[in-house]
Amino acid sequence: PDDDALGRALLAAFPDRVAAVRPGPNGARRKLAFASGGQAELADESAVHGAAFVVALQAESRRDGGWGTVPMVRAAAMVEPEWLLELDADRLEERHIAAFDSDRERVESTIETRWDGLLIESRRDPRPNTQAAVALFEAARARGPAAYCDEPESILQLVARGEFILRHDPAAQVPTLAMVDAVLGEACHGRTSFAQLRSASIVELVLARLEDQRDRFERRAPTQISLAGAGAGARRVKVHYQVDRSPWIESRLQDFFGSATGPALLDGKVPVAIHLLAPNGRAEQITTDLAGFWIKHYPEIRRALMRRYPRHDWPEDPLHATPSPPRPRQRR
Repeated sequence: PDDDALGRALLAAFPDRVAAVRPGPNGARRKLAFASGGQAELADESAVHGAAFVVALQAESRRDGGWGTVPMVRAAAMVEPEWLLELDADRLEERHIAAFDSDRERVESTIETRWDGLLIESRRDPRPNTQAAVALFEAARARGPAAYCDEPESILQLVARGEFILRHDPAAQVPTLAMVDAVLGEACHGRTSFAQLRSASIVELVLARLEDQRDRFERRAPTQISLAGAGAGARRVKVHYQVDRSPWIESRLQDFFGSATGPALLDGKVPVAIHLLAPNGRAEQITTDLAGFWIKHYPEIRRALMRRYPRHDWPEDPLHATPSPPRPRQRR
């Protein structure tokens, strides 16, 4: 007899009994996964060996260690994948699968060809596609800014700057979390890895969304400001923005000699909190009212710090003093 003709005939007669053959773990019996759903085991005495697909012809129930019954296929016929296509090409489906590999920090894409749900072929797809963009976006969001920024703090600060402005001007056009997500989603198209996302400059792309409002945003909530004390020159300090507190800066107490007021943001309307540092780098006082600090708190702090750091300048009249250059930090 013609084995191929017999196999095609059996397939045509029992298309609902088509199953994919899977090896059992640790030498156990081979498993059958049916296109119509359900599973079974292939008997050891079956004459079908090395087949990827079969048509189940004879089966019986077998006790499974006292926990129930498992279908056991005693007789089956081998099926070639191309026969399935000849039988009914309408059951053929091509799926694009994208999964993120956390170890390699990249998306791996495959194209699966399935017949009635059974996997016929799987091949790698190196081309960027929509599924890969979605997988990369979801992985980046789950990992956080470290996935798409070399300096993750820059994204957090960008959003915090925007939220600071919105607290005082709800109608302002500023960076938001929603804007970051939108930009990140767009950046994922055509890319497949975190490394490629980091090279996309997400911070710059978010700022570009502000268009003609960008300069105003940068002016109202700058990342750095200059200290205004006499003689401070071009000394600039970083402005720290946090969602749950007011913007703040930190610098040596001596850097503010000669200043009656501290820096302010939002076109000079909102003073920043100043962390006044002792020579050991620790904040001796936090204030938004520099003039009040010189009057109320400085005299007592001056007496304490003069004893601990006698080599530093501690003038009695700080408002008319000139900031002194930094000295090497003393260790205690």
